[in-house]
Amino acid sequence: PAAAAAAARELVSVNTSDGETFPVHRRLLRPCIALTRAIREAGADGPAVSSGKRREWEASQGIASQGITSRGITSRGGDSRGRAECDAEVDCATFDRVLVWLEAEALGRSPPEHDIRIVEELAEAADALGLASLAEYCADRLGKHESRRRVRSWREVVEHNERGGCWIVIDGMVLDVKRWLPEHPGGDRIIPAQSMNVECARHFELYHSSRESFLYLKHFYVGEVRAEDRSSVPTLPGPPASDDFLQQLREFTDDFRIGNEVAPESENVHVHLGLR
Repeated sequence: PAAAAAAARELVSVNTSDGETFPVHRRLLRPCIALTRAIREAGADGPAVSSGKRREWEASQGIASQGITSRGITSRGGDSRGRAECDAEVDCATFDRVLVWLEAEALGRSPPEHDIRIVEELAEAADALGLASLAEYCADRLGKHESRRRVRSWREVVEHNERGGCWIVIDGMVLDVKRWLPEHPGGDRIIPAQSMNVECARHFELYHSSRESFLYLKHFYVGEVRAEDRSSVPTLPGPPASDDFLQQLREFTDDFRIGNEVAPESENVHVHLGLR
């Protein structure tokens, strides 16, 4: 019974918009950024306990704490079988195709081909679920895809953030974390307040002791700060990220980071996203 209960807690019950429920292993759902809260609540240890850092930071800033919900996703805690549960604004037929996509991606297989009508529905589902790889695939099929992964100037990063974006830089990697903010365990304000427009590898090391956080980096990755601009990136006060942390980070990200030779801003660099 204990083993069965632990196995059940590895599953997430995803309720579709037309009333169907899919029990899905949390590992398969991990690329779906909008389901992060439900994935975090699943597992043999049950829901994660807040460190209180978000509450402490909000109190220091005089900000009233607010609940965070993701667009199209509602987390419901546990269902009657002890599984984490959430509602997704995706119909059951489309979500079934999403699961086929996730399984193919996890196994390193080619995804199935769909007609344009189905691809349009999958594109909407990818947006609701925060599934970046499926969103890019759909954009490419629909003739709208332009690779976002390229060498970027530091000025481009700053100007993007000034327009309301949220690009952060970790060890020279440019990461688009705007969609992640509602799911961030520390709240949606702390990253824009502390980690934008600086080299924030030290923050990442301090606040993410678990290397499980590395698993999400390739979903946020949009390129590199160009080599000649690296010295222009402001650094945080205090010591830099440790050599041990940077070594682990570089080893984990080596299979999807692009080369950082000097390149024109407009040059698109295509990369291979390997699976670990």
